[in-house]
Amino acid sequence: PRLAPHLLARQARLRPDKIAVDDLTHRLGYADLDGAAGRWAGLLAARGVRRGDVVGVCLRPGAAALAVLYGVWRAGAAYLPLDPAYPPERLAFMARDAGAVAVVAQPDAPDELRQAVGRVIDGDRAPTEPAGFPAVAVTPNDTAYLIYTSGSTGRPKGVAVSHGALANLLDGMARTTGARQQDMMMSTSAWSFDMSVPELFLPAAVGASVVVAPRAAVSDGIEMLRLIRRTGTTWMQATPSAWRMLLDAGLERGEVSTAICGAERMPVPLAADLLATAETVWNFYGPTETAVWATAARVTEPEHARLIGRPLPGVTVAVLTAQGLPVPRGAIGELRVGGHGVAQGYHDRPTLTAERFPPDPHRPGGRVYRTGDLVRLRADGEYEFAGRADDQMKVRGYRIEPGEVEDAVLGSGTVRSVAVVTLAGQESSSLVAYLVPGDGFDVGELRALLRDRLPGQMVPTLVTIAALPRLPNGKVDRRALSARAVTGPSAGVAFAPAEGPREEAFAALWSEVLGVTRVGRHDNFFALGGDSMRALRIAQRAAGQGLTIEPADVFTYQTVAELASAAGRPGTWEETPPPQAQVSAADLRKVRALRARATQGE
Repeated sequence: PRLAPHLLARQARLRPDKIAVDDLTHRLGYADLDGAAGRWAGLLAARGVRRGDVVGVCLRPGAAALAVLYGVWRAGAAYLPLDPAYPPERLAFMARDAGAVAVVAQPDAPDELRQAVGRVIDGDRAPTEPAGFPAVAVTPNDTAYLIYTSGSTGRPKGVAVSHGALANLLDGMARTTGARQQDMMMSTSAWSFDMSVPELFLPAAVGASVVVAPRAAVSDGIEMLRLIRRTGTTWMQATPSAWRMLLDAGLERGEVSTAICGAERMPVPLAADLLATAETVWNFYGPTETAVWATAARVTEPEHARLIGRPLPGVTVAVLTAQGLPVPRGAIGELRVGGHGVAQGYHDRPTLTAERFPPDPHRPGGRVYRTGDLVRLRADGEYEFAGRADDQMKVRGYRIEPGEVEDAVLGSGTVRSVAVVTLAGQESSSLVAYLVPGDGFDVGELRALLRDRLPGQMVPTLVTIAALPRLPNGKVDRRALSARAVTGPSAGVAFAPAEGPREEAFAALWSEVLGVTRVGRHDNFFALGGDSMRALRIAQRAAGQGLTIEPADVFTYQTVAELASAAGRPGTWEETPPPQAQVSAADLRKVRALRARATQGE
């Protein structure tokens, strides 16, 4: 397969004027995108970037930022996505750990990041170098990108993916899903999340166009539906919770032709609803270490949601025991992935790389990845997911190692012991830290510390407990913790009623959505039974009352008081609060009209 940098150059020759990327503010044709990439490559080369280097990219997603990614490749380097929403310390750690020689960043990039890297290039100023910078020749073995995932030792680890593995992914996805140049694709994933990779680069593989959704729209089902209709999106991949958000917002049959679900288990009810909406439904599976996706299942019946399907072209899989021996067909074993899609390993972590990427016995010089996922091979040749062999978790599509979160909690110095688990809600999972408090413990201070150290998806609900349950061998009984009901007030906080109109409005919304009779200003959304889908409903219903929040805000500001303080609002809201809107999933379109009238001053 052609390497991704070559795909852009090819489309620039074949379809120079066709729209390559549109972020609703800027639109670039293939020739324009190729020219912008050349100018960025020339600037990076002038700043000392050479083949094999790593360049950090800390920019808001958009057309101009995509040109930077292609420019990094044209300069012969690998890109390191740095989410501007991440805590500054984490951004600085990733840049240092990756050995980034430069960072293309927004003007408001944190000082910690600037101090971690010697060269910081202003990403808001388009370079003036000539567009015809000759591309540095890269091979399939050169690194294309470095994406960091949660680390079990408390330290994030960078996964290095080669151009060859990326090319195999794009070719395999195009052939499997039947993507074509007439498609309008939608990119909704954060660029630090590996699901963004095919969203951004598959279009150039087939000559299609991509719309980069604004961040505010991604977490708002109504806005996303409006965007899909406005742009004529035909091809889209998303997590199960994002698809559910769109369906609740009123996604209708035929509005999206190809629906790809991945990163978490697909619920059977979701599969049924997508089958009634999209022409083609897929369930994709794959860890970051296998270049995003390794297998795909065509979903034609709701029960197929349990399947992860068959390997993509160029990928091999095997189901083995912990000792590496084959298991009988139908028996459960660990899935190992081989072939051309396997990552190069963990950056600067040779011991861990050797452990997780053993030699491929069927491919001299190749390696396989031990996924830690348990699967079974069915009689019909389809693979079925059966769980994890360790404590690794998935929350909102993000892979989370509990050890990293536990280290952050213990780092406060006010917690004696802690165990982090996931609790399964009706429609999605949430992250909970059961902790034994020590001297000086304050839940508010601990939550603020975690927000400063961890990405939003890794900040857990805090629940105090007298002692952690133990197994006979002395280990923490995580299964017992996961089975506990968390339906009380926040850890260590006495009940206090909501104060002021905004807090009262949020308390009423929480009571309605969560089905609890009393909600205090310090009560925790997840401790009361909240989950990802309920966070989406809170945001959607708040919009009908003139309160502007994103579902992600509920994960960051988990109490009524915190969320009310963080919520945006019209300037006169507190003086003249509108009546509470009762907006059901079927009536969510009415909220659009409310927003339009508010915007027009009606």
